[in-house]
Amino acid sequence: MKEKEQLILNLIKLRDNNYDLAEGENVHSYAGLMLRYIGDPDPELRDDLIYSTFCEWICGKEYFNEEELRRMLSLLLDDNHLFYHIGSFGDNTVFTRTFSILAVVLILSRHREKPFLDNKMFTMAKDKLLAYYRREKDLRGYTDDCGWAHGAAHGADAMDELVQCGESDESVCIEVLEAIQAVLWNGKDLLCNEEDERIARVVYRIIRNNLMPSPLIHNWILGLSRCCEWDKTRIQYVARVNSKNLVRCLYFKLEHNNFTSDIKNTLITVEKKLNRFSEA
Repeated sequence: MKEKEQLILNLIKLRDNNYDLAEGENVHSYAGLMLRYIGDPDPELRDDLIYSTFCEWICGKEYFNEEELRRMLSLLLDDNHLFYHIGSFGDNTVFTRTFSILAVVLILSRHREKPFLDNKMFTMAKDKLLAYYRREKDLRGYTDDCGWAHGAAHGADAMDELVQCGESDESVCIEVLEAIQAVLWNGKDLLCNEEDERIARVVYRIIRNNLMPSPLIHNWILGLSRCCEWDKTRIQYVARVNSKNLVRCLYFKLEHNNFTSDIKNTLITVEKKLNRFSEA
């Protein structure tokens, strides 16, 4: 039986056994193969089996120790994973990038609960995650043949973990917001697979947890309307609509959580600028 087919069968068996290892098995007999196929075009293997198993083993059962997680993080952030063919569009390399970042999210979640990354490694991870989010050009959400790619959403999940880490400060939050704006103003893709909800969660987290001064948040939100001053091209349309959708998501996230803040007034002001039909 081929390696990939055997991996699928083994992971299905693990899933059916509540992700518990059988006698004589260990995580190392799986981890290498799971990383090798982390971006496989088969959505069952990539999403339902490999990602779900990593989720259980990293955050649930904590089968990987801290040194193993550090080594795995270094691999996930390299040119064969997070930056694999970075800049390409429309091919299957996107799945390696976007599912590598999901595994990084799991490792950051473990670190956030009980820190095990030193400052040097955390900074390296932070810088690479931000660089990835700015550089990803393939922002397809759901693909008919291969399921979810979802680079903008998975990247937002990483930003959400990043800002919650104890090492993050105001400067990190500013970098995160700048990277988010770059994704919104990507010039090509309308984010139409609820990426706006995942991105709004990051901004909401910064606001709710007081991670940066309120005036800076106001200014960033106001800045999203600057694209209205551009020439009316496709690039401007994408920036305006993506920004408008994010502003709406953030407003209602604040509203649904009974969050009283004058930021909501800023959101209303900016939404009106971004909405060509507000006077209709």
